[in-house]
Amino acid sequence: MKVTVSVLMQQPYMKNVQVLAGERSLSNQVDCVSVLEDVEAGAGTVKNTLLLTNGLFFSLYGPERLTKAAATYARIKTAAICLKMDRKEVHDTFLQAANRYSLPVLLLPQDAILSSIISGVTYEIFYRSGYNMSNSYEDNFIQEMVLVEQDRQMMVKRARMLGIKVDEYLAVLLVYPRKTVSIGAICKFCKEVWDPTCLICSRNGIVMIVLRMKPPYETTGERLRLRAQQLYELLRGHLSGDQINIGAGHCYEDVSDLRKSYYEARTALITGKMRHMNKGVFLYDQMGVYRILFSLKNRK
Repeated sequence: MKVTVSVLMQQPYMKNVQVLAGERSLSNQVDCVSVLEDVEAGAGTVKNTLLLTNGLFFSLYGPERLTKAAATYARIKTAAICLKMDRKEVHDTFLQAANRYSLPVLLLPQDAILSSIISGVTYEIFYRSGYNMSNSYEDNFIQEMVLVEQDRQMMVKRARMLGIKVDEYLAVLLVYPRKTVSIGAICKFCKEVWDPTCLICSRNGIVMIVLRMKPPYETTGERLRLRAQQLYELLRGHLSGDQINIGAGHCYEDVSDLRKSYYEARTALITGKMRHMNKGVFLYDQMGVYRILFSLKNRK
């Protein structure tokens, strides 16, 4: 269930909030919350952001510039702007522009605590997005990125929160062990022994790993093969010979392609097992024509 401005207005930390403009758009979806420090900074926010600000926002800029700002925020699909200030300080020209562009503007009570609002909104977003609150942010991030269609801008922002840099290349590896093997033990081994920089989680008995690699991009294919083979051999030794299989998807330059890499890794894993290959590591890039024949999109 998506989080909307109207849903947030019903929460205790938003008690006594007033709608000053854009009442018709209170159904706007909210994907994140941020603090608006100045007009220029606000224009760089991602869409569906709930912006919080105070009287400084109006004291620094005149009505004409604020009117243009309202148009900008509406264009980039800002969910709403929440003001913590005296109603008398709010420029009517800004509210008129906000109404014209259907941009919700909310007035917070003077005793509102912005940190509580940020925490509450963040929790509501995660909870209603299906996050498992008992899991780490990293675990939820990986599952969301590879299993759910996401807005690219939002994906990039969340990836940055985990330290993924712009110049990194990403690929998904799937480790499929025998049922007798502890999934938790594999996750711990991968993170502590094999690669502390990787992102890792588990789902339905399969370990999902996001492998991070540095430039140059041209050598990522070979490096991915070597890393997957290294992981296979290390796990075989760690698990005392227990059978495991590893599927690896293509390495991509953009975090928004993680979902592709995940399904490619699944295809490689299924193909290798169906063909009864004994090498243990199956790379999507080395499947040749089987990439078409065994694609999850071509089951029929």
